[in-house]
Amino acid sequence: MFIAEIPADAEAAPASDEDLRSGLYEAIPKDWPPYGHQDAQCAKISRLIEQVMGLAISEAFLTPVDINRYPEYAYCIEYPIDLSTIKARLDNRFYRRADALKFDVKYIANNAEKFNQPDSDIVKHARIIRDLCLELIA
Repeated sequence: MFIAEIPADAEAAPASDEDLRSGLYEAIPKDWPPYGHQDAQCAKISRLIEQVMGLAISEAFLTPVDINRYPEYAYCIEYPIDLSTIKARLDNRFYRRADALKFDVKYIANNAEKFNQPDSDIVKHARIIRDLCLELIA
């Protein structure tokens, strides 16, 4: 595959409003079942995720893992994710499709399973959080 180099002295051409609009994906109803309204679904799910965040078993998943405390986490986990990041993404309409949101939710448990002992409480809690969030999204 050939990738052309851009000369260092090249000036960028500004993108027109039409260019920007045509390059942005706009959610369609099938992206956010059952009702198809991205804004309404994201707002609703964000409120529900906030309630999940209030559960005692959610404490370990509220914020990103502290790499200073667990430096090996950065070497073991290729896609770190937590509930506050998911909520912020919902609030900012980052997710174009509900499937992308489900992907992030599933990674909470995947990461816990990969980094911790299989029968540990943190893995059990991660699975409960994953299952609860997926149920709320559905």
